[in-house]
Amino acid sequence: MDVHKKKMCERKGKRAIVDVVVVLLILFSLSIGIIANDIVLTAANGSALGIQGYPHIHEGLLMNRTFNEGFLFIVIGYMLYMLISAYLIESHPIFYVIGLMIAMVGITLSEYLRAAWIQATNTTVFLTVMANYTYHTIIWNNMTSIMLGILALSLVVMYSKGSSGGGPLG
Repeated sequence: MDVHKKKMCERKGKRAIVDVVVVLLILFSLSIGIIANDIVLTAANGSALGIQGYPHIHEGLLMNRTFNEGFLFIVIGYMLYMLISAYLIESHPIFYVIGLMIAMVGITLSEYLRAAWIQATNTTVFLTVMANYTYHTIIWNNMTSIMLGILALSLVVMYSKGSSGGGPLG
C-alpha cells in the first residue's frame, strides 16, 4: 500500500468512534421524521380533507412503512461499519482512555435519545401509527444496550491489536 492511501485510511478510520454522536442524532431524527410523515399522510388520507383514496398518499404510506425494515438494516450496517473500522484503524493502546470517554458520551446520548423516543411515541398522536413501526420501537427501546455492546466490541477490537501494529495497515 502506498503512503498516500495509507494516510487516507488512517484519517478516515480515526473518526469512526467520534461518528457515534452524529449517527445517533441522524438515526433519531430520521425515525421521528418518517413517523411524523406517516401521521400526516394518514390524516390526509382521511375523509376530513376530502382526498380519501388519493393514490400518491397510499404510495407514500407504503414507502414509510417499508422504512421500518430499512431502519433495521441501517442499524446493522452501522454496527458492521464500527467493527470493520475498528479493525482497520491503526492505533495504540495508550489512546484507549480517549476512546472510552467518547464511548461514554455516545452511551449517555443514546440513553437520552431512548428516553425522548419513549416519551414522544407514547403521545396520542404517535400511538395511532406506532403499530406499523415495530423495529423502530425494539431498537430505540434497547438503544443504550445496543450502543454499549457495539462500542465495547469496537474498543476491544481496536485496542487489542496492541502497539505491534496489528491489522492490515501494520
